[in-house]
Amino acid sequence: MTADPRRFFRVSRAGRRRALGWSAVVIALALGFSPMSAPAQAAGSVPAAAEAGTAVGLYSNSVKPKTRAASKKAVNVGVRFSSSAPGQIVGLRFYRTTKQKKAYVASLWTTGGRLLARATFPKSSKSGWQSVRFTTPVTATAGTTYVASYLASDGRYPVVRKAFAKPYTRTPLTVPKNGGVSLTAKTSKMPTRSYSSSSYLVDVLFSPSVSVATPSPSPSPTASASPTASASPTASASPTASASPTASATPTASASPTTPASGVPAPAASGKRWQLTFSDEFSGSGVDSSKWSTCFDWNYGSCSDSPNQGRERYMASQVRVSNGVANLVAEPLSPAASAGSCYQGRCDYKSGMLTTARLRADDGSAYRYSFTYGYVEARLKLASKPGFFTAFWMLPNNPNYSYDTEIDIAEVLGGNPNTVFMNYHYNGRGTAYTPNVGNGNNGACQVKDYTKDFVRIGVDWQANHIAWYIDGVKCGQFNGNTSTIENGPMHIILEQMVDNDWQRNWKLTAASGASDKVQVDYLRVYQQR
Repeated sequence: MTADPRRFFRVSRAGRRRALGWSAVVIALALGFSPMSAPAQAAGSVPAAAEAGTAVGLYSNSVKPKTRAASKKAVNVGVRFSSSAPGQIVGLRFYRTTKQKKAYVASLWTTGGRLLARATFPKSSKSGWQSVRFTTPVTATAGTTYVASYLASDGRYPVVRKAFAKPYTRTPLTVPKNGGVSLTAKTSKMPTRSYSSSSYLVDVLFSPSVSVATPSPSPSPTASASPTASASPTASASPTASASPTASATPTASASPTTPASGVPAPAASGKRWQLTFSDEFSGSGVDSSKWSTCFDWNYGSCSDSPNQGRERYMASQVRVSNGVANLVAEPLSPAASAGSCYQGRCDYKSGMLTTARLRADDGSAYRYSFTYGYVEARLKLASKPGFFTAFWMLPNNPNYSYDTEIDIAEVLGGNPNTVFMNYHYNGRGTAYTPNVGNGNNGACQVKDYTKDFVRIGVDWQANHIAWYIDGVKCGQFNGNTSTIENGPMHIILEQMVDNDWQRNWKLTAASGASDKVQVDYLRVYQQR
């Protein structure tokens, strides 16, 4: 969810304090890109979830430079790239070193030097991967080379020597040999020169619009050795496929499972039973702070804003508990708040979320709740109006915000009520699997308007599979092992977004002054014992 990308998708606080000592290790550019890259508090960043595979790029968020330029001279740095599939270039991102604190102009060019789009990375004192979105995405033609760049006006940009000594591909994107380019200039110009086959850690946010392969949802666990993976759908009617996992699948649950516990549609392994380990029935009059935070994990005291260039600022006041239901309310915010992570720098909506993340990231708070393997289910009344987006998802516990995996239990766009998008992102969140065979398809689950009534939505996450359920019916299953499936603790996020980039691309935006809510009847976690 994506978020959010997805289906986001970071910046290590310890790493920001660490001196950038320079070893030649260089991150072998075995790069898997995770679309949502840095804490939302970092202006212009795209941290997590609902992006959910709607954008891909060249680099994994685990990539960090071991060298930076010593010079303070202004230099345009960038990368040449092409895509094997058509789509949209929705923005750019770059790795900000500890010495780069200014705002930087980002540009997208044709190789002939024609400017296609421009945006500005807001100034920030936080290092790490940061993103910016173009107001209007640029349509990209398959096989055409483009140049993405930014003006490092005070130098000190990262340098990874020999990174592009030979062509590099991260499906569907390719950088040619010597594809890292630079040009010394005090104004924004297209960089044209390659030096030492260097990469300057400039990246692109690319949203493919064609399907290379479509997954085949399985109504029961299988032992397929190589599941077909695909990214979350973009404006295309079918999802975009990305590289299949290389690891072989391990056997799924035992063929003779025990009888599922009441309310748990997924079978337990032989000799085990489901046991309720976390729940909230929302029977009180307010949010139980021993179970929930109302801000993303990267809250440093001012809560958190949209992770995907949406319009919402999250506030505790927007989670209202009454009559056995938690209401996540999104409504206009006046006056609007300024934030680089919101669309056009303005958060003009306030909204609610529930997450089992930490209350704050800077005071030693523990995660409210996290777990490894189990069945998670919520009974929800989804937001229905265009512009309002229900995201129910999970991220690994990582105080450094480097998320290599993401489970999107459900993403539902208001105004597109028949599709419950389900995704698993892995390999640095550069590879994805979904049961959805395009828009208007829920794998083996029914296609209908899911916003009219309460619906049970769940996921069974185990060491060898991840399976999605709607109203007790299994929609599809990803089979893998601990090399492809997350094997560490994760926390839960349930939120309502407003007019994020996915919704704008699909022209499903909020009417002036509109409001909506997501209603949560219960949320429960079962584990096998």
